[in-house]
Amino acid sequence: MLRHTGAKLGEVLAISDVEDFDLVARKVRLGGRGEEARPWREVYMPHELHAELGLILRDADYAPFRGALFALDQGYVRRVLYERATECGLAKHLANPNTLRRSRGIELLRGGVPLVAIQRSLGHLTANSTAAFLELSTEDTAALDMALLDREKLPAEDGRNAFSGKVAAISPGDLQSLVEVETPGGHRLVSVLSNDHLRAMELRRGSPVTARIRPPRLTRDDAGGAAAGPNRFRGVVERIMVGADTAEVVVQLEDGARVCSVITPESLANMHLEVGETVWAMTGAFSITVSAP
Repeated sequence: MLRHTGAKLGEVLAISDVEDFDLVARKVRLGGRGEEARPWREVYMPHELHAELGLILRDADYAPFRGALFALDQGYVRRVLYERATECGLAKHLANPNTLRRSRGIELLRGGVPLVAIQRSLGHLTANSTAAFLELSTEDTAALDMALLDREKLPAEDGRNAFSGKVAAISPGDLQSLVEVETPGGHRLVSVLSNDHLRAMELRRGSPVTARIRPPRLTRDDAGGAAAGPNRFRGVVERIMVGADTAEVVVQLEDGARVCSVITPESLANMHLEVGETVWAMTGAFSITVSAP
């Protein structure tokens, strides 16, 4: 919960597992309780966290503890973090909830989430507070600037990792909304957009949009664990290009669309991928941008 929400330790330990989860909307409510209580805010949970939480809340072994699953002592939690850090060879000063909180903010920023959306997710009063909190290095700032420039200079005719479609549904939240896009080829993409961005684009059900995904994860069709669903695409490896540090795998989907994954040569070798093999390409909601065509 700390790793995926970017919440403060006190906020996580104040969560009521009876009142603060909306498993249908995949949201957790934070901030309204505890010693440092702030106005409530809602944060979307990534698929992995949502799935794990659902299993725990349905597990009969946890039934006697319902209502107090997160009622742990702060000192105890910090000691466990220090112990795990020692086992992993991490410096003690890096093994703390604030590092996880800052890391989540930087992760979202690198993933293309607007600063104002990160501000609301972390519970800061202003975007300036968020920028100062993240303490971006000169290298990080330069990398983000270059990523923006590279994105702007991509040729419009390069259709890889881009899907044209229409908005099929919008599930609004207080700060962010889930936007589901359907393509003519039958693909379903679900993205998380800030409500400000949603209003600025004036999106509604039926609006034509373009959904672009960051390089997706790949898994072999015979590896198990993949199934049809939002943000999951089945296709055939069309081309493999291997460089000194990275490898690009182009996958042609069943409707003719193409996606490109970027992995390390070592990962490529471990997957034993070859041209013509069937694979699944998968991505997360925060790795999809939606824009007007």
